[in-house]
Amino acid sequence: MRKIKTAILICIALLTCSCAAEYTPLPELTYPQDTETTTPITSASLETTSTSETSENVEELETDVTVPTLVTEYTNNPSASVEGSKQNNTFELLRTGLADEKYQEQLATISDLVTPYGDQIGFVYLDITSGDSLEYNADTRYPGASLVKAPFVKSMLATNVDLDMQLIMSEDTLNSPSELLLNKPIDTAFPLRDVLKYTIKSSSNTGYNMLLKYFGYQYYNSMTWSLGLNSVLGDTWKYTGFTARQMTVYFKDIYYFTIQNENGQFLKECMMYPNYDALIGAVVKNKDIAQKYGYMPDMDVNHNCSVVYGDRPYVICIMTGVEGQRGNTHELIKTLALEIDNLNNLG
Repeated sequence: MRKIKTAILICIALLTCSCAAEYTPLPELTYPQDTETTTPITSASLETTSTSETSENVEELETDVTVPTLVTEYTNNPSASVEGSKQNNTFELLRTGLADEKYQEQLATISDLVTPYGDQIGFVYLDITSGDSLEYNADTRYPGASLVKAPFVKSMLATNVDLDMQLIMSEDTLNSPSELLLNKPIDTAFPLRDVLKYTIKSSSNTGYNMLLKYFGYQYYNSMTWSLGLNSVLGDTWKYTGFTARQMTVYFKDIYYFTIQNENGQFLKECMMYPNYDALIGAVVKNKDIAQKYGYMPDMDVNHNCSVVYGDRPYVICIMTGVEGQRGNTHELIKTLALEIDNLNNLG
Protein backbone atom coordinates (compact mmCIF):
# COMPACT_ATOMS: atom_id res chain seq x y z
CA MET A 1 0.00 0.00 0.00
CA ARG A 2 1.42 3.32 -1.00
CA LYS A 3 1.98 5.86 1.75
CA ILE A 4 1.06 9.30 0.54
CA LYS A 5 3.73 11.62 1.88
CA THR A 6 3.10 14.91 3.61
CA ALA A 7 5.49 16.64 1.26
CA ILE A 8 3.87 16.23 -2.13
CA LEU A 9 5.27 16.98 -5.53
CA ILE A 10 2.52 18.68 -7.42
CA CYS A 11 2.18 19.32 -11.10
CA ILE A 12 -1.32 19.27 -12.50
CA ALA A 13 -3.34 19.70 -15.60
CA LEU A 14 -7.01 18.80 -15.61
CA LEU A 15 -7.80 15.56 -17.44
CA THR A 16 -4.49 15.78 -19.34
CA CYS A 17 -1.20 16.28 -17.60
CA SER A 18 1.71 18.20 -19.12
CA CYS A 19 4.30 18.26 -16.37
CA ALA A 20 7.66 19.95 -16.37
CA ALA A 21 10.84 18.02 -15.73
CA GLU A 22 11.46 19.37 -12.22
CA TYR A 23 9.18 19.98 -9.27
CA THR A 24 9.35 21.97 -6.08
CA PRO A 25 8.14 20.07 -3.01
CA LEU A 26 5.48 21.50 -0.73
CA PRO A 27 6.95 23.03 2.41
CA GLU A 28 6.36 21.68 5.88
CA LEU A 29 3.73 23.96 7.39
CA THR A 30 2.49 24.62 10.90
CA TYR A 31 -0.84 26.00 12.01
CA PRO A 32 -0.95 29.72 12.89
CA GLN A 33 -0.72 30.63 16.54
CA ASP A 34 -2.58 33.92 16.14
CA THR A 35 -4.85 34.53 13.16
CA GLU A 36 -5.42 38.12 14.29
CA THR A 37 -1.91 39.03 13.11
CA THR A 38 -2.70 38.30 9.47
CA THR A 39 -1.41 41.08 7.23
CA PRO A 40 -4.39 43.24 6.24
CA ILE A 41 -5.41 43.38 2.60
CA THR A 42 -5.04 46.85 1.10
CA SER A 43 -4.86 48.37 -2.34
CA ALA A 44 -1.11 48.76 -1.85
CA SER A 45 -0.72 45.07 -1.09
CA LEU A 46 -2.60 44.20 -4.27
CA GLU A 47 -0.46 46.48 -6.37
CA THR A 48 2.66 44.82 -4.92
CA THR A 49 1.65 41.19 -5.29
CA SER A 50 3.43 38.18 -3.88
CA THR A 51 5.44 37.35 -6.98
CA SER A 52 7.55 39.68 -9.06
CA GLU A 53 6.14 38.07 -12.19
CA THR A 54 2.57 38.96 -11.23
CA SER A 55 3.58 42.50 -10.29
CA GLU A 56 5.26 43.00 -13.64
CA ASN A 57 2.28 41.60 -15.51
CA VAL A 58 -0.11 44.01 -13.79
CA GLU A 59 2.19 46.92 -14.57
CA GLU A 60 2.38 45.96 -18.22
CA LEU A 61 -1.41 45.85 -18.48
CA GLU A 62 -2.26 48.89 -16.41
CA THR A 63 -3.63 50.64 -19.49
CA ASP A 64 -6.10 47.78 -19.97
CA VAL A 65 -7.24 47.04 -16.42
CA THR A 66 -7.88 49.02 -13.27
CA VAL A 67 -6.60 47.32 -10.15
CA PRO A 68 -9.35 47.54 -7.53
CA THR A 69 -9.10 48.14 -3.82
CA LEU A 70 -10.18 44.92 -2.12
CA VAL A 71 -11.35 44.61 1.46
CA THR A 72 -11.91 41.08 2.71
CA GLU A 73 -15.20 40.39 4.47
CA TYR A 74 -15.00 37.14 6.42
CA THR A 75 -18.04 34.92 6.48
CA ASN A 76 -20.17 34.86 9.62
CA ASN A 77 -19.48 31.19 10.24
CA PRO A 78 -20.56 30.20 13.79
CA SER A 79 -17.88 27.50 13.95
CA ALA A 80 -15.43 27.16 11.10
CA SER A 81 -13.73 24.10 12.57
CA VAL A 82 -14.86 20.53 12.11
CA GLU A 83 -15.20 18.51 15.28
CA GLY A 84 -13.47 15.14 15.25
CA SER A 85 -10.48 13.17 16.41
CA LYS A 86 -7.77 15.08 14.52
CA GLN A 87 -5.67 11.94 14.75
CA ASN A 88 -3.44 11.30 11.78
CA ASN A 89 -4.04 8.18 9.72
CA THR A 90 -6.93 6.78 11.77
CA PHE A 91 -8.15 3.88 9.68
CA GLU A 92 -11.47 3.38 11.38
CA LEU A 93 -14.78 5.14 11.16
CA LEU A 94 -15.09 7.89 13.78
CA ARG A 95 -18.24 9.76 14.64
CA THR A 96 -19.45 12.70 16.66
CA GLY A 97 -23.09 12.18 17.53
CA LEU A 98 -25.00 9.71 15.33
CA ALA A 99 -25.41 7.45 18.38
CA ASP A 100 -29.06 6.56 17.82
CA GLU A 101 -29.81 2.94 16.93
CA LYS A 102 -31.35 4.02 13.62
CA TYR A 103 -27.87 4.93 12.29
CA GLN A 104 -26.07 1.71 13.16
CA GLU A 105 -26.76 -0.36 10.06
CA GLN A 106 -25.84 2.52 7.75
CA LEU A 107 -22.67 3.21 9.69
CA ALA A 108 -21.64 -0.44 9.37
CA THR A 109 -22.22 -0.29 5.61
CA ILE A 110 -20.03 2.79 5.26
CA SER A 111 -17.30 1.28 7.45
CA ASP A 112 -17.21 -1.89 5.35
CA LEU A 113 -16.93 0.23 2.21
CA VAL A 114 -13.95 2.39 3.17
CA THR A 115 -11.78 0.46 5.63
CA PRO A 116 -10.23 -1.87 3.00
CA TYR A 117 -8.61 1.19 1.38
CA GLY A 118 -6.49 2.27 4.34
CA ASP A 119 -4.82 5.62 3.66
CA GLN A 120 -5.89 5.63 0.02
CA ILE A 121 -9.19 7.29 0.89
CA GLY A 122 -10.20 9.95 3.39
CA PHE A 123 -13.58 11.55 3.91
CA VAL A 124 -15.60 13.76 6.25
CA TYR A 125 -19.37 14.09 6.48
CA LEU A 126 -20.60 17.07 8.52
CA ASP A 127 -24.24 17.77 9.34
CA ILE A 128 -24.13 21.57 9.43
CA THR A 129 -27.26 21.97 11.55
CA SER A 130 -26.52 19.46 14.33
CA GLY A 131 -22.74 19.35 14.14
CA ASP A 132 -22.85 15.55 13.88
CA SER A 133 -19.96 14.24 11.85
CA LEU A 134 -18.51 11.07 10.44
CA GLU A 135 -14.93 10.70 9.30
CA TYR A 136 -12.37 8.24 8.09
CA ASN A 137 -8.69 9.04 7.66
CA ALA A 138 -9.56 12.73 7.70
CA ASP A 139 -6.04 14.04 8.29
CA THR A 140 -3.99 12.45 5.51
CA ARG A 141 -2.78 15.13 3.08
CA TYR A 142 -3.41 14.47 -0.62
CA PRO A 143 -2.46 16.46 -3.71
CA GLY A 144 -5.37 18.90 -3.86
CA ALA A 145 -5.75 19.15 -7.63
CA SER A 146 -8.53 21.53 -8.71
CA LEU A 147 -10.35 21.48 -5.35
CA VAL A 148 -8.43 24.65 -4.49
CA LYS A 149 -10.39 26.62 -7.08
CA ALA A 150 -13.58 26.65 -4.97
CA PRO A 151 -12.13 28.35 -1.85
CA PHE A 152 -9.88 30.48 -4.06
CA VAL A 153 -12.85 31.92 -5.97
CA LYS A 154 -14.74 32.34 -2.69
CA SER A 155 -11.85 34.41 -1.34
CA MET A 156 -12.16 36.71 -4.38
CA LEU A 157 -15.94 37.04 -4.07
CA ALA A 158 -15.66 37.89 -0.36
CA THR A 159 -14.29 41.31 -1.37
CA ASN A 160 -15.80 44.35 -3.03
CA VAL A 161 -14.09 43.48 -6.32
CA ASP A 162 -15.84 44.74 -9.45
CA LEU A 163 -17.10 41.64 -11.28
CA ASP A 164 -17.25 43.63 -14.52
CA MET A 165 -13.56 44.54 -14.51
CA GLN A 166 -11.68 43.16 -17.52
CA LEU A 167 -8.97 40.51 -17.35
CA ILE A 168 -6.86 39.71 -20.40
CA MET A 169 -6.11 36.12 -21.38
CA SER A 170 -2.46 36.61 -22.29
CA GLU A 171 -0.23 33.87 -23.61
CA ASP A 172 1.50 33.42 -20.27
CA THR A 173 -1.81 32.53 -18.60
CA LEU A 174 -2.60 29.62 -20.93
CA ASN A 175 -2.32 26.30 -19.18
CA SER A 176 -1.69 24.74 -22.59
CA PRO A 177 -2.23 25.95 -26.18
CA SER A 178 -5.50 24.01 -26.33
CA GLU A 179 -6.93 25.48 -23.11
CA LEU A 180 -8.21 28.80 -24.42
CA LEU A 181 -10.96 30.25 -22.23
CA LEU A 182 -14.24 29.85 -24.16
CA ASN A 183 -12.10 29.10 -27.23
CA LYS A 184 -11.36 32.80 -27.63
CA PRO A 185 -8.03 33.99 -29.08
CA ILE A 186 -5.09 35.16 -27.01
CA ASP A 187 -5.37 38.77 -25.75
CA THR A 188 -9.15 38.54 -25.45
CA ALA A 189 -10.50 40.51 -22.47
CA PHE A 190 -13.08 38.83 -20.22
CA PRO A 191 -15.18 40.28 -17.39
CA LEU A 192 -14.00 38.93 -14.05
CA ARG A 193 -17.37 37.25 -13.44
CA ASP A 194 -16.80 35.04 -16.51
CA VAL A 195 -13.28 34.13 -15.45
CA LEU A 196 -14.55 33.17 -11.98
CA LYS A 197 -17.47 31.24 -13.42
CA TYR A 198 -15.46 29.11 -15.82
CA THR A 199 -12.65 28.57 -13.32
CA ILE A 200 -15.28 26.76 -11.24
CA LYS A 201 -17.85 25.40 -13.66
CA SER A 202 -15.38 24.16 -16.29
CA SER A 203 -12.44 23.88 -13.85
CA SER A 204 -10.47 26.07 -16.26
CA ASN A 205 -6.77 26.05 -15.45
CA THR A 206 -6.30 29.02 -17.75
CA GLY A 207 -8.96 30.94 -15.83
CA TYR A 208 -7.21 30.06 -12.57
CA ASN A 209 -3.89 31.27 -14.00
CA MET A 210 -5.53 34.57 -14.99
CA LEU A 211 -6.79 35.07 -11.44
CA LEU A 212 -3.37 34.29 -9.98
CA LYS A 213 -1.70 36.69 -12.40
CA TYR A 214 -3.94 39.65 -11.57
CA PHE A 215 -4.60 39.07 -7.87
CA GLY A 216 -1.94 36.71 -6.54
CA TYR A 217 -2.77 34.38 -3.67
CA GLN A 218 -2.82 36.77 -0.72
CA TYR A 219 -6.63 36.90 -0.43
CA TYR A 220 -6.89 33.13 -0.40
CA ASN A 221 -4.06 32.89 2.15
CA SER A 222 -5.62 35.55 4.36
CA MET A 223 -8.94 33.65 4.33
CA THR A 224 -7.10 30.38 5.00
CA TRP A 225 -5.36 31.74 8.09
CA SER A 226 -8.66 33.21 9.32
CA LEU A 227 -10.14 29.70 9.23
CA GLY A 228 -7.26 28.30 11.26
CA LEU A 229 -5.83 26.31 8.35
CA ASN A 230 -2.32 25.99 6.94
CA SER A 231 -3.07 25.02 3.33
CA VAL A 232 -1.63 28.21 1.85
CA LEU A 233 -0.51 28.89 -1.70
CA GLY A 234 2.95 30.02 -2.72
CA ASP A 235 5.09 30.89 -5.70
CA THR A 236 5.71 27.30 -6.73
CA TRP A 237 2.72 25.39 -5.33
CA LYS A 238 -0.41 26.98 -6.76
CA TYR A 239 -2.49 23.81 -6.23
CA THR A 240 -1.03 22.72 -2.85
CA GLY A 241 -2.25 19.75 -0.79
CA PHE A 242 -5.23 19.22 1.50
CA THR A 243 -6.77 16.84 3.97
CA ALA A 244 -10.45 15.93 3.90
CA ARG A 245 -10.87 17.83 7.17
CA GLN A 246 -9.30 20.99 5.74
CA MET A 247 -11.52 20.90 2.67
CA THR A 248 -14.57 20.36 4.88
CA VAL A 249 -13.71 23.57 6.74
CA TYR A 250 -13.51 25.44 3.43
CA PHE A 251 -16.80 24.02 2.19
CA LYS A 252 -18.59 24.74 5.45
CA ASP A 253 -17.36 28.31 5.08
CA ILE A 254 -18.66 28.30 1.49
CA TYR A 255 -22.07 27.13 2.74
CA TYR A 256 -22.45 30.11 5.08
CA PHE A 257 -21.14 32.47 2.40
CA THR A 258 -23.75 31.25 -0.08
CA ILE A 259 -26.64 31.88 2.31
CA GLN A 260 -25.42 35.20 3.68
CA ASN A 261 -23.87 37.10 0.80
CA GLU A 262 -25.07 38.28 -2.61
CA ASN A 263 -21.81 37.17 -4.17
CA GLY A 264 -22.34 33.89 -2.37
CA GLN A 265 -25.39 33.27 -4.53
CA PHE A 266 -23.20 33.78 -7.58
CA LEU A 267 -20.68 31.29 -6.19
CA LYS A 268 -23.44 28.74 -5.58
CA GLU A 269 -24.63 29.13 -9.17
CA CYS A 270 -21.08 28.57 -10.41
CA MET A 271 -20.71 25.41 -8.32
CA MET A 272 -24.05 23.86 -9.25
CA TYR A 273 -24.30 21.74 -12.42
CA PRO A 274 -20.59 21.78 -13.34
CA ASN A 275 -19.61 20.66 -16.80
CA TYR A 276 -18.27 17.47 -15.24
CA ASP A 277 -20.99 16.12 -12.95
CA ALA A 278 -20.33 12.38 -12.77
CA LEU A 279 -19.63 11.94 -9.05
CA ILE A 280 -21.67 13.18 -6.04
CA GLY A 281 -24.12 15.09 -8.23
CA ALA A 282 -24.79 11.93 -10.22
CA VAL A 283 -26.18 10.00 -7.23
CA VAL A 284 -27.54 12.58 -4.76
CA LYS A 285 -30.84 13.59 -6.28
CA ASN A 286 -33.52 16.24 -5.65
CA LYS A 287 -31.19 18.51 -3.69
CA ASP A 288 -29.15 21.56 -4.62
CA ILE A 289 -25.46 20.64 -4.64
CA ALA A 290 -22.58 23.12 -4.79
CA GLN A 291 -19.53 21.05 -5.65
CA LYS A 292 -15.98 20.94 -6.93
CA TYR A 293 -13.95 18.00 -8.15
CA GLY A 294 -10.22 17.47 -8.47
CA TYR A 295 -8.54 14.98 -10.79
CA MET A 296 -4.91 14.01 -11.34
CA PRO A 297 -4.75 10.76 -13.31
CA ASP A 298 -0.97 10.45 -13.26
CA MET A 299 -1.02 10.52 -9.44
CA ASP A 300 -4.11 8.31 -9.03
CA VAL A 301 -5.93 11.26 -7.43
CA ASN A 302 -9.69 11.78 -7.67
CA HIS A 303 -11.65 14.00 -5.26
CA ASN A 304 -15.11 15.49 -4.88
CA CYS A 305 -16.29 17.93 -2.20
CA SER A 306 -19.80 19.30 -1.97
CA VAL A 307 -22.26 21.35 0.01
CA VAL A 308 -25.60 19.52 -0.12
CA TYR A 309 -28.51 21.84 0.68
CA GLY A 310 -31.94 20.82 1.96
CA ASP A 311 -33.74 20.31 5.27
CA ARG A 312 -30.51 18.95 6.77
CA PRO A 313 -27.70 20.66 4.85
CA TYR A 314 -24.35 18.95 5.03
CA VAL A 315 -20.83 18.99 3.70
CA ILE A 316 -19.21 15.90 2.26
CA CYS A 317 -15.59 15.77 1.19
CA ILE A 318 -14.14 12.60 -0.32
CA MET A 319 -10.46 12.43 -1.27
CA THR A 320 -8.86 9.41 -2.90
CA GLY A 321 -5.45 8.31 -4.04
CA VAL A 322 -6.04 4.67 -4.91
CA GLU A 323 -2.82 3.20 -6.21
CA GLY A 324 -2.96 1.67 -9.67
CA GLN A 325 -6.44 2.99 -10.47
CA ARG A 326 -5.24 5.98 -12.50
CA GLY A 327 -8.04 8.01 -11.06
CA ASN A 328 -10.78 5.48 -11.84
CA THR A 329 -12.37 5.76 -8.41
CA HIS A 330 -15.66 7.15 -9.67
CA GLU A 331 -17.75 4.22 -8.43
CA LEU A 332 -16.15 4.32 -4.99
CA ILE A 333 -16.89 8.04 -4.62
CA LYS A 334 -20.44 7.67 -5.93
CA THR A 335 -21.22 4.69 -3.71
CA LEU A 336 -19.84 6.39 -0.61
CA ALA A 337 -21.70 9.64 -1.40
CA LEU A 338 -24.98 7.77 -1.80
CA GLU A 339 -24.53 5.86 1.48
CA ILE A 340 -23.74 9.10 3.32
CA ASP A 341 -26.78 10.80 1.82
CA ASN A 342 -28.88 7.84 3.01
CA LEU A 343 -27.37 8.35 6.48
CA ASN A 344 -28.24 12.03 6.38
CA ASN A 345 -31.81 11.21 5.37
CA LEU A 346 -32.27 9.11 8.52
CA GLY A 347 -32.12 12.18 10.74
